[in-house]
Amino acid sequence: MEIIRKISNDKNIKTIDSQVYGTVEELISSKNIYSNKSAYVIKPSEGAMSKGISLAKDFKQLLADAKKISATPSLIIDLIDRMRTLKHKGYIKESTHRKKFVVQDFIPNLQGDWKVLIYWNKFYVLRRLNREKDFRASGGGRLSYTRDIPNGMLDYAKSIIKHLNLPNVSLDIAFDGKTFYLLEFQAVYFGTYTLEHSSFYFSFNKEWEIVEKKSILEDEYVRSIISYIDNDLKYLE
Repeated sequence: MEIIRKISNDKNIKTIDSQVYGTVEELISSKNIYSNKSAYVIKPSEGAMSKGISLAKDFKQLLADAKKISATPSLIIDLIDRMRTLKHKGYIKESTHRKKFVVQDFIPNLQGDWKVLIYWNKFYVLRRLNREKDFRASGGGRLSYTRDIPNGMLDYAKSIIKHLNLPNVSLDIAFDGKTFYLLEFQAVYFGTYTLEHSSFYFSFNKEWEIVEKKSILEDEYVRSIISYIDNDLKYLE
C-alpha cells in the first residue's frame, strides 16, 4: 500500500505522511526527517488487529520499536557474516532487521476511525472507537454501525476507490474534524466483518442514500467483479 501511496499523484491518498522501510538501517539513514516531529505511529507492513503497532514519542523510541518488529535473527547468517568481516576488509554485514515496517505521522485527538468496505457501488461503514487509554482502534472491540457519519466521508472513500480503479476495497479512514486521512487500505485478503454484520449500506444515486438491507458476502463479491468487467475494467464514474 505505502508504495502505491508514494507513487500516487492523488492528494486524498497523501493527506498523511507515511514512509515504508525494508530494514532498520534505512530508518537510521533517514533520521533527519524525524527531527521536527513530536510523535509517530510505527507498524509492521503486514498484520491485523493492531498487532505490533506502537506510538513513539521521539526517534530513540521509534528506533527501539522498529528493531522489535523488524528483527530477523539467524545464528548461521550471523556467524557467516562475522567470518566475512574478518576475511574481507570493509565488508558490510547483512541486516538482522529485515521485516518491512511503516512509519506514519501521529494524528492527535482522534477518538477512533472508520472501516469502509466498498463492493462496487455499495459502501459498508463500521465505526471503531479507540481502546481504553490507547490510541489504537482496530482490535479493540468497541464497534458500532451508525448511519450518522462525517459529512464528506463517503465522497472521500469513493474518490479513493475511483483513483485505485478497483471493484472492491477495504479502507481505514480517520477524521479529525477537518481532514480525512487514509490510514490503510487493502485490495486483497481483507476482513469482511463489516459487510457480514451490517443491516444496511450506503449507495450513491445522484446523492447518497441508505439502503436498509442485509447483504450476502458471496453475492456482493461476484456482483462487484462482474460489474467491473462489464464496465471495461473501470470503476464507476
